[in-house]
Amino acid sequence: MQKSSTCPNPTRATKWRTPPRPFAAMPLDLPRLAATLRRVRGIAARSNVPPQGPLWPVAQSRKAAAPLIDFRIPHEPPRTIMTDAFAQLIAEYSAGPGQLRDAVRGMSPEQLAARPVAGKWSTQQVVCHLVDFEIINTERIQRTISEDNPTVFDADPDPLARRMCYDAREVEAELALLAALRSHVAVVLARLAPEDWQRPLTHSVDGKLTLRQLVERTTRHIPHHVAFIAEKRAALAGI
Repeated sequence: MQKSSTCPNPTRATKWRTPPRPFAAMPLDLPRLAATLRRVRGIAARSNVPPQGPLWPVAQSRKAAAPLIDFRIPHEPPRTIMTDAFAQLIAEYSAGPGQLRDAVRGMSPEQLAARPVAGKWSTQQVVCHLVDFEIINTERIQRTISEDNPTVFDADPDPLARRMCYDAREVEAELALLAALRSHVAVVLARLAPEDWQRPLTHSVDGKLTLRQLVERTTRHIPHHVAFIAEKRAALAGI
């Protein structure tokens, strides 16, 4: 016997349901809502859970409720807050390359290579020395920011002066590298939180230091040698 088809009879009239009405907001029962919030806060107080704003509980029964769940997104404060002291330090740090460029402005290759003060480096050697130690200090600053209490080692300037071809290097290229290093680090320093400036490092000779002390030392290095360059220029003018 052939089974009857389950397909609906096309000739049979189809009864269409009435489309649902548009959603209508229910009136807000403020007294009932207030009573619910008081009950929720009472449950939180008995559970030693301090209420933190308008939170919704996950109720297990009418007599007991699960701890309140805070669905708020945690907020990390911006890391651009900087005190006036740190802003001033970064400004002085960033100004160093310009001070050095001004100190050697207008000097000829012969004047840069001259050693008018007995027993002292030439101006070109001073510039190369500053750049070599800027590379060293940049690495120290980076490690102090990114590592926990790194150990950094002392550097002897004399072997660098003998082995790093100070007399063959171009002063203009050295000045450009110095400016690029300071600019690169200054961007990072400007984003640090105040507590980051207290990050520690251990110097192999000087012992415990903070990031702030390291940046201050680095900042003072260029003005220290700019004074010697002025001395050399004065001696050259008197020759």
